[in-house]
Amino acid sequence: MSRSYRKRGHYRKRDQRLRENALGLLLIPGFLWFGKYRLHLTLTFPVLIEVTVFIVGLVSAAFLLGPGSVHKRLKPNQMDQMSGEDFERLLQQTLKKTGWKLRTTSKTGDFGGDLIGHSPWGVSYAIQAKRWKDKVGVSAVQQAYAAQAHYHTDRALVITNSWLTKPARQHAGVLGVEVWERPRLEREFAKAFSTRHATRHIDSEKQSHQEQST
Repeated sequence: MSRSYRKRGHYRKRDQRLRENALGLLLIPGFLWFGKYRLHLTLTFPVLIEVTVFIVGLVSAAFLLGPGSVHKRLKPNQMDQMSGEDFERLLQQTLKKTGWKLRTTSKTGDFGGDLIGHSPWGVSYAIQAKRWKDKVGVSAVQQAYAAQAHYHTDRALVITNSWLTKPARQHAGVLGVEVWERPRLEREFAKAFSTRHATRHIDSEKQSHQEQST
């Protein structure tokens, strides 16, 4: 099992534990109300109501601000501190803003592809996302290439917040795997989060790829 799989499992289990703990808080108002009526504890109605409302609010926040809505709070300048899962969400948010259509792959057995994307210029991609502290090696290129074959996409693409090693970059050239290293990714962020340039960027990318294909 790869490190990315283990990380995803860790964050899913963490989120599940947080939600289970939040649900457990609902037992507190129940015990207090039981204590008042069955054990005759000296608790006033205002106190009981305030405690109940407060705990219900905490539980609601735990679900509303859970992993499903995390991407709404992500910022590009935070990518080096993100989990791999949050980095994927940031990529989805960024690419969608520049006209891509995306779907996620299975969290287990993704065959090297984290996202399947259809670009504004009509090319489908198997995308391998690497939020890495060190340089990205050959294995990421191989995973993206394998995902291209498995998902029957036109191209393979490795996107990273870091850089590729020299052998990985050479291997990508041989296999025809596209690579977005940190400088390219930062440019994509700038285009995506600048609404003034978003539409113009989509049109220019379409034209560029049409010229390359002719």
